[in-house]
Amino acid sequence: MEDIDFRTMAKGFLSKHTLDAGFGQFRDILKYVCLIRGKYFGLVDHRGTSQTCPNCRTEVRKTLSDRVHDCPECHYRCDRDVASAQEICNRGIETTTLGLRGKETVCQVEVSGVMSLDNWRRGIPLWAEISRRESGSPRYTA
Repeated sequence: MEDIDFRTMAKGFLSKHTLDAGFGQFRDILKYVCLIRGKYFGLVDHRGTSQTCPNCRTEVRKTLSDRVHDCPECHYRCDRDVASAQEICNRGIETTTLGLRGKETVCQVEVSGVMSLDNWRRGIPLWAEISRRESGSPRYTA
């Protein structure tokens, strides 16, 4: 989850609406639920997520009116908000697995959900991954 300072947001033009929405309380509740269920909860730096290509990590400068992410380096193209969410996902995975992918981590324990997140970033629906697991078909590789 993005590490956003909601007190700073509350000083802006929509201050009352920001505080009424209860984003900070949602973050606290989500953190508590993750703790109870034994799931990892982490905060990542929110700065530059919409300016970084989630595919090749190149900085791609955009204005607020640019709604489509189009990387000149790797030619990855998607909606700006989707690219930002994918970059937040990348940063979270780097935090939990020290940059490693799949089942390999420092203590050789599988990080649950990493493969699902990779498939989500590629546009593969979760139900397709579940049906492959149940049928014994090999995983999607791109």
